[in-house]
Amino acid sequence: MCGWESPDEIAQCVVVAKYWLDTIRPWIEFGLSLAGVGTLIAFGIFVWLFKNCRRDIDHLQTKADELREITRQSIEAKDEAETKARLLERNLAFAIESRAPADEHLRGCRDEITSLSRKVALVRTASQGDAAEFWSTSPGLRMDDYVRRLGDSIPVCLFANQKGGVGKTTLSANLAACYAARGERVLAIDLDYQGSLTSLMLAQSRQRPTEFPSAVDLLHRDELPELWSGSAIVEGKAHHKLDYVSCWYSFEKLERNMEYSWVLADSKDDIRYRLARAILSEHVQNTYERVIIDAPPRMTAGFLNGLCASNYLFVPTVVDHVSAIAVGTFAKQVRRLQPINPILKLAGIVGTMTSVDYLPTAAAPAADSAETNVRNAMNSNENFFIRDAVMRRTQKVAYSTEEGIAYLQEPQTRPMFEALADEVARRAPLKGR
Repeated sequence: MCGWESPDEIAQCVVVAKYWLDTIRPWIEFGLSLAGVGTLIAFGIFVWLFKNCRRDIDHLQTKADELREITRQSIEAKDEAETKARLLERNLAFAIESRAPADEHLRGCRDEITSLSRKVALVRTASQGDAAEFWSTSPGLRMDDYVRRLGDSIPVCLFANQKGGVGKTTLSANLAACYAARGERVLAIDLDYQGSLTSLMLAQSRQRPTEFPSAVDLLHRDELPELWSGSAIVEGKAHHKLDYVSCWYSFEKLERNMEYSWVLADSKDDIRYRLARAILSEHVQNTYERVIIDAPPRMTAGFLNGLCASNYLFVPTVVDHVSAIAVGTFAKQVRRLQPINPILKLAGIVGTMTSVDYLPTAAAPAADSAETNVRNAMNSNENFFIRDAVMRRTQKVAYSTEEGIAYLQEPQTRPMFEALADEVARRAPLKGR
C-alpha cells in the first residue's frame, strides 16, 4: 500500500508513480507534440492577425491623414469664406451708401437724355415753317412788368421791312436827324451788321474808319453791363441832340449764337428781350424823347430784339405791286408775332423811292394793294399807308450818304423829311402828348 510512513510504503508509492508515469508518458509526448504544431499554427495565426492589423492600422492612418487634410482644407475654406463674407458685407454697405449718388447720377443721365431729345425735337420743329413760326414761341424769362413799362415808354419806332433796298436806313437816319434838329433828344440804334446807319452817322461826324466797334453787341449779352450806356452810346457826334449805337459785322456772329441758344433752349433768359432791357432802362427813358431803330432786312435775333423793344412799327416800301405783296407778307408775320409784344402797333407804311415828292397817281393801285394786304393781315380797317408824304429818290439823298445825313447836309431835302417826320410823329406821339 502506498504511504509515507514506512520505506515499503514509500517504495510502493514510487512504484505506483512510475507505473502511472509510464502509462501517461505516451499521452504526454503526444500532447507535447500536439502543442508544438499548435504553437506553429498559433504563431502563424498571430502573424496573419498582426499583418492584418498592421494593414488596417496603415489604412486607418492614411484615412486619418486624409481626414486631417480635409479638415485643414475645410478650415482654410471656412476662413476664406468668412473673409469673402466680410468683404461682401463691406461692399454691400458701400453699395448701399453709394446708391443715392448713383441714383442721382442715373436721374441726371435720364434728364440729360430727355433734354437732348427735346432739343433735337426743337431743332426739327425750327427747321420747319417760316421765320415767324420760329420766333413765335410764348415769352420766357424777361424783365419784370415788361408790358406795362413798354406801354408807358417814350416812342420807340422800329423801321423794318423784310425786303431789302427800300431806303429803310436812309429814312431812319434822316428822321432821327430831323427830330434832333427840332430839339428832341433822339437815340438811333443800328441793328443791321452791315452798319449802314452807323456809316451815315460816322460820315456826318467826318469819321471814316475802316473798322469800328459794334457797340450794339453790349446790349445783347447774357447780362447787361452795369455801365453799358457809357460804352455803347456815341453822344453828339452827328448832331448835339442825336446819339447812336453802332453795329458792325461782329454782331452777325452774336446773332447766330443767340439763335442757336434759342433753338436749343440753352439760355437762362429769353434772348428776344435783351435790347428791351436797355431801352426800358431809366437812363434811356429819362435821357431821350424818342428812339429810332433801324432793323435788318432779315428776321434774325437782332430783328426780334428790335421788335420786342419797340412800341411803334413803320414799314418803308417801294410803291410797286411786288413790294405791296411783300408788305402784306411781312404784316402777316408781324401779326403772328404780336403775342410776344402785345404793345407793338403797326403805325404806318411809308412810300419810298418815288419819282416825285408825293404819291404818284400811277402808284396809287400799288399803295391800295399794300393797304389792303396789311388790313387783311392785321384784321383792321385803319389807314396804314401814309399818302401825304413820301421819300423821293433824288441825287441829293443818294450822294449825301457819302457825306453824311441828307437832312443835315442838303437843305433842299428837308421839306420832304419834315413832312414825313410830322406824319410819323402824329402816329407815334411823344410821351405825354
